[in-house]
Amino acid sequence: MMRQGLAHSPFGTLLLAESEKGLCWLSFVNHSSEARKQLATAFPAQTYSQDDAWASSVVNNWIVDKSLTINLASIGTSFQMTVWNTLLKVPLGSTLSYSDLAKKCGHPTAVRAVATAVGRNPIAIFIPCHRVLLKNASLGNYRWGADKKRALLEWERNVSSSF
Repeated sequence: MMRQGLAHSPFGTLLLAESEKGLCWLSFVNHSSEARKQLATAFPAQTYSQDDAWASSVVNNWIVDKSLTINLASIGTSFQMTVWNTLLKVPLGSTLSYSDLAKKCGHPTAVRAVATAVGRNPIAIFIPCHRVLLKNASLGNYRWGADKKRALLEWERNVSSSF
């Protein structure tokens, strides 16, 4: 049984899901039925309990405490886990290029594979894939759209400068 819930954030509505191991899903929601379908596709053998209060609490705590420690339970290949764990070390308000990320992951020639792993991140925002830019510092593609990526980066820069 997984707990799931919808929460509102400054960036839009989010769908979160948690297994007994921790948070395993966070996506932006355009239509809640479509978001839930994506979650069910990612975890087809699960049943879900709805808990919007839990989801709102997680998101609100993150907004208040940017360095909030959340037990993340992402599921991916060994390579994807390496990329996602490396992303977790990118400081709030900072960015890096895909090639820099590939180097930090220990795979300097695997830039395309790193970019693919970034794009398959199942825990948006908390695994900060939005902090990865193209080599020329432009935003590039973002699964949730350039406007959301820009807003997240701007928010993080403002927050990090207040520390």
